[in-house]
Amino acid sequence: MYDRDAVGKRIAQEYNGGNLKALSDKYDYSQRWIYQQIKTYKQKRNMEGKS
Repeated sequence: MYDRDAVGKRIAQEYNGGNLKALSDKYDYSQRWIYQQIKTYKQKRNMEGKS
């Protein structure tokens, strides 16, 4: 069992634009959930950078 927030952050950091399926398999989450985490993490980073 993983901490979903920590996994989401790690996934977003590991994502390279072409490894969605590999991350899904590695962390045993759906591709949809993985993509949502990547999107959320990027939005948070953008908001922090604009402050």
